[in-house]
Amino acid sequence: MKYLTLSIYLLAFVSNLQVFGQEQPNVLIFITDDQHRLEYNFLEEGRNEDGTHKNLQPTLDKLVNEGIVFEQQHVVAGICTPSRYALLTGQVPSRAITKGFLAEEKRCSQKNPHFNVGITSKNYTIANMFKDAGYFTGGVGKNHVIDGDGKMSHRIKKNATQEETEKRLKHIQADNIAAYKACGFHFAKNIYPGNLPGFLPKNLEFHNTDWIIDGALEFLDVASKKENPFFLYCATTVSHGPAKLGTKYKGNRKATACGFLDEAVDVMPSQESIEKRIAEAKLGDTAKDALWLDDAMTALMEKLEAIGELDNTIIFFITDNAVEHGKFTCYEGGTNTPSVVWAPKLIQKGKRTAALASSVDIVPTMAEMCNITLPKKVKFDGISQLAVLKGEKESVRDNIYLEVGATRAIVKDGWKYLAFRVPEERSTWSYEKRKKLAVNGNPDDPFTHICDRPAGRGGESPALAYYPNYYDADQLYNLEEDPHEQNNLAKNPQYALKLEELKNVLIQELKDKPGTFGELKPKN
Repeated sequence: MKYLTLSIYLLAFVSNLQVFGQEQPNVLIFITDDQHRLEYNFLEEGRNEDGTHKNLQPTLDKLVNEGIVFEQQHVVAGICTPSRYALLTGQVPSRAITKGFLAEEKRCSQKNPHFNVGITSKNYTIANMFKDAGYFTGGVGKNHVIDGDGKMSHRIKKNATQEETEKRLKHIQADNIAAYKACGFHFAKNIYPGNLPGFLPKNLEFHNTDWIIDGALEFLDVASKKENPFFLYCATTVSHGPAKLGTKYKGNRKATACGFLDEAVDVMPSQESIEKRIAEAKLGDTAKDALWLDDAMTALMEKLEAIGELDNTIIFFITDNAVEHGKFTCYEGGTNTPSVVWAPKLIQKGKRTAALASSVDIVPTMAEMCNITLPKKVKFDGISQLAVLKGEKESVRDNIYLEVGATRAIVKDGWKYLAFRVPEERSTWSYEKRKKLAVNGNPDDPFTHICDRPAGRGGESPALAYYPNYYDADQLYNLEEDPHEQNNLAKNPQYALKLEELKNVLIQELKDKPGTFGELKPKN
């Protein structure tokens, strides 16, 4: 009996080696920030009228030609923080459990997710998933959502001396690294707390993709010495502000979120090389930042090849939200973010799919691709897209659910229904409170979709100027005929049945989501 028990133990051990060892694929998620559609050769906006490309991006072109493009990939929320929350947790942002977000529910039963959500050590993240499955996990680049214990502070006194500022920056970096490690990452380095403006002193507000990639390459060096498969979350700060599109690559490569380096990071082609290659290709200035991002992916893929792991690595490329007029909203111009999956050993090659896909699908998709069982005690809102990736099904989703602030939306069968409901608790705020919180001091300004103060935060201005039906409570769009959502059909009797159909789909989705939502999900 003793020998039989030992044999069973050894069999289980060998089985675990097959699951947790090098046969299991590595995973790299490469997420850009506010990247424009014109920066992608694989989209119509990235091609000239004659069909030629607007960009020089050989590595992304390779991923597209050898991988699968999800043309109807949507992020759940068209704004950075809740979008990253959904990607990293597989949950809609209204499930956030940060103290401030939960405290707001006491004042307003309708959840209002935007910059107020965050990931704490009590969340189950994609990093936890891989870590529990025996992976070596790492994260570099832009954070803007991982809070750890929820007590991080990123403030630097305006009158701080250079010595005080450098000391504070190092403390903030240590806080961010600790937060990553508390949320499932073994390795974390070269972290930007959030957007460069507002999180860094003015003299450090330079993008430094090289510094981010330097941290990623160090992670891969460490990972190559381990027997475990690895997961790397690499988040850039480009193409978000500051600086004009096509000029961000010019940033001081000594400037980092930790202060100034003694020597510039030198792990990617120089700024002069970017300018020379773009000139030789006879492309416009806007292509320069896209090439810088492509150089970043090139550096990572060359490293993966050097350590013998390229063919065994799944690469997922996406941006955090769209910036075609719809940021801060659930409009297509904020949430429609085509993505690319590259895994030659596991999926079909060179395919484009119109299957609906959501950013909350990334966690369950990666779990199935890597043969990982997700914990039943955690509520996930996503669906694995592996059947689509393998060509076994045309689609696995019937609709996509979107949410940000006081809006909820459904995308289904080429249509979108968007509902905007200002909570009763907001609409009854006192004159004094509205005046105190209003951006321009006018308490009579209406709430925007973010709905945390009259007139919004300023970032809504492109959407306010572009979408003529922005303030309508009910909005219905035929996305095939009206992809830019200019003609609201909700009040047209001809489309009453379609409106009712999609409204009912949203009602069903809301039953499973936290909080109330106007008459579509009233208080019990």
